[in-house]
Amino acid sequence: MTPSLFSRIARARRTVVLSIKSLLLHPMRSGLTVLGILIGVTSVVWLLAIGEGISRASQEQIAALGANNIIVRTIKPNSDKFDGGGYGVTRADYVKLRSTLSTLESAVPIREMKSEFRVGRRSVEGRLVGCTPDYRETARLTIDRGRFLSDGDGLTERNHCVLAAEVAQELFPLGGELGGLVQLDHEFYQVIGVVEPRSASAGIGGSLAAEDYSADVYIPLQTMWRRRGDQIIQIQPGQFRRDLIEISQVTLRVGDSDDVLPTADLVRDTIADDHPLSDYAVTVPMELLEQANTTRLMFILLLGLIAAISLVVGGIGIMNIMLATVTERTREIGIRRALGAKRRDIVGQFLTESVVLSVVGGGLGVVGGLFCRPLAIGLRQQLESWIPEQMAAVPDLVRNVEPEIVPWSIPLALGISAVVGVGFGTGMPMLRVGVEVRVSAKLRVTARGGLTADGHIDCVGWLVDDNADRRIELVASRFWQSLSKFAPPTGGGKYLFSEDVIATGRLTTGDAGDSVFLATSLQFEDRFTGSVLVTFST
Repeated sequence: MTPSLFSRIARARRTVVLSIKSLLLHPMRSGLTVLGILIGVTSVVWLLAIGEGISRASQEQIAALGANNIIVRTIKPNSDKFDGGGYGVTRADYVKLRSTLSTLESAVPIREMKSEFRVGRRSVEGRLVGCTPDYRETARLTIDRGRFLSDGDGLTERNHCVLAAEVAQELFPLGGELGGLVQLDHEFYQVIGVVEPRSASAGIGGSLAAEDYSADVYIPLQTMWRRRGDQIIQIQPGQFRRDLIEISQVTLRVGDSDDVLPTADLVRDTIADDHPLSDYAVTVPMELLEQANTTRLMFILLLGLIAAISLVVGGIGIMNIMLATVTERTREIGIRRALGAKRRDIVGQFLTESVVLSVVGGGLGVVGGLFCRPLAIGLRQQLESWIPEQMAAVPDLVRNVEPEIVPWSIPLALGISAVVGVGFGTGMPMLRVGVEVRVSAKLRVTARGGLTADGHIDCVGWLVDDNADRRIELVASRFWQSLSKFAPPTGGGKYLFSEDVIATGRLTTGDAGDSVFLATSLQFEDRFTGSVLVTFST
């Protein structure tokens, strides 16, 4: 390395050390400024992580429906237009869709209703699902014991059923459920299998509500049509409702993902004429995924902008401390300039102080952001133990969200903190520093005369500006109180001494030939300086 490089490194090291020492002179003020940046950076990382977690959970739920699936579901028509009778997807619709759409790989119909299941004196309420064997793959069910329904189960006169794990535990606490009989209303069904526990699917809005698979009992769809017909009766306190529904839902699986959206349009066109009451809804997970991706980007952008506000507030804190520091150290700036410091040296020191505050706050903020996931999980567990009922009412998508640290959020937060910190720390404050150092250090007053009886300097002299090679004559002779204006020979502009600062400059103690550095507030037009070199002579 060249000597100039060594000197630059040494100078940079001295500047950093001096900046840190200057900040430590006011630990509380510096600490609060760092805290502002820390909170801002942590907010950016946390909010982006929470947004990513919610978006990912939503996308996973949509993807669980099957990217190549098209879901046609029965919905109850508007009561103003519906005068009773049957509604929703019919067997005829199911047959028409299967025979018309050549792109289909499979079509899985189900019919569901609420029911009560009994074994002896034990009972449990749940969802009775009439389905085909393909429903196991569509609903992602895994057999724990026994087997799932087969095509032959719907053709036999014997009633077969498959239980969800929790239903089996409730009705057969001692085991032995395989081969056992479960009473559904006035009929008995033989248990041929038990499925493994499966987490509930959160509703994604529209016609697709949340499904809790833990309380399901599955029977063949043919058996449900034969034993139960199309009538669904629901009795609640003060309410009796009878619905005629043939099929609750049909899940259509398309072989090629490129054909999903065109097939969805064909599905709507195929059954639209047979349903003037709009008693069905077509849901395409692929469309939802595309919408979710767009919403995700907008959501993350919004959260990022909200978090950036915290960083701006932290930047304002840095600007405030830099402005206060420049004002407090006016005398230091002037003395350093009088001793030969250049403008870039002064600006560099304040820039370094601003960078130190930003780097420390940003680094601590990143460390705090990395604890987002464990803190969120721990907080959720504590809230579930403290207020279980209130937490149970929170939607699963929000309650079970696990923040995901976005890799690019860390450099983004650090970058924003650096830009905000340096920008706010060197914007207005550095303009102030520039004003302070622009006129300072090169001004000197040469005075001729001596002390008066009352301790004032009675002199005649001139003010010299070495920067502009100007010589400004004095037009008054009293430095302490009377002398306050120096008029340039050509006119235009005034130099003003602040009397209180002049008094602290020890002008009354000067002897001939002595020089005194003054950290004063000499004013040239509308600019402020920080130092004046006064030389006494006879």
